[in-house]
Amino acid sequence: MRALIYTRVSLDAREGRSTTEQEAECRAWATREGWTVTRVITETGSASSYARSTRARTRWTDVTTAIASGDHDILLTWEASRATRQLDEYAQLRALCAAHDVLWGYSGTIYDLTDRGDRFRTGLDTLLSEDESARMSERIRRAVRARAREGRPHGKLPYGYRREYDPTTGHLLRQVPDETTAPVVRDIYARVIAGDTLMAIANDLTDTGVTPPRPPSSRHDRPQAWLSITVRRIAMSPTYAGRRTHQGQVIGPAAWPAIVDEDTWQQAVAILSAPGRRHPSPTTVKYLLTGIARCGPCGQPLKHFRNRNRWGTYACGQRGCYAVAITAPQLDNHVNGFMTALLAAHADQLHALADGTPSTEATEATDELEALRSRLAGFVAEA
Repeated sequence: MRALIYTRVSLDAREGRSTTEQEAECRAWATREGWTVTRVITETGSASSYARSTRARTRWTDVTTAIASGDHDILLTWEASRATRQLDEYAQLRALCAAHDVLWGYSGTIYDLTDRGDRFRTGLDTLLSEDESARMSERIRRAVRARAREGRPHGKLPYGYRREYDPTTGHLLRQVPDETTAPVVRDIYARVIAGDTLMAIANDLTDTGVTPPRPPSSRHDRPQAWLSITVRRIAMSPTYAGRRTHQGQVIGPAAWPAIVDEDTWQQAVAILSAPGRRHPSPTTVKYLLTGIARCGPCGQPLKHFRNRNRWGTYACGQRGCYAVAITAPQLDNHVNGFMTALLAAHADQLHALADGTPSTEATEATDELEALRSRLAGFVAEA
């Protein structure tokens, strides 16, 4: 007979045997019976319906395709749970094996899925595997909730902290502020409260060579660059105020020391949660036309670049365009002259506004602005 071997381990290394051990046992079985091993499919991933998508297995389709190909006479797995822990997948496997005259062997026994008794036995084994998976999921959730109530750490190590483990058992002892990265966290909070923008903080951290929490993906131009969203995530996190969260909610004090006090954290959260902070802009700018001047051909804002001349240049940094570049003082002087002439030409209207007697056009514009603001507030409330 031609034997197809399927081996699988979950990401939890404590569960079952390695794929190498599973394959060795299945091959030894095939050798004793005089079968020819025609293919081996191996993978790491969970067969449970409770697995997250990133942890689920990916090669089960290869197994079903191989069974339907007619190239194999028997499927060998170490035990029933290595094939599946879900009844719907078992039903698919049973139908395929029966339709293509493929036997299923596991735990030293061969089953013919066209036989009523074998269908009952394999179905019962799968049902037990599914129940075991459900019990494991419940135990994990209970353990996570218990750790959360006790304020103990769980999951990935937060930036700014380090963990100490028992050298003998390997169990986590405590989570404490890291001497190198905790000061970076405090500096982020101080700068947010001082009014610095997230982008300015991120750029300064990158320029000074501070390693970010995680390396950026390949789509970012600069390696090891801080992102404004990373700075925001740190400044908004209750973790640094010594607060424990569970499923996105603060549930009580944490078992680890705080890096900043709660008042500091609440100030930062209030600033970053304020309306209008989605696209923040600095309260002061270094250059006159920052965020104002635009490239004629592509319409993108011009950026200020420092170059060999001491004054810098306004230029288009849009990839594929780069059509505009002009010395910064030259453009600043031109705009200053134009605005001075414009203000002089409308001196009467400006005096009227200064005297508290706005023109009809100004009144209408103010009314329209208030109406638009009310509409916007309604949209925000609905969202």
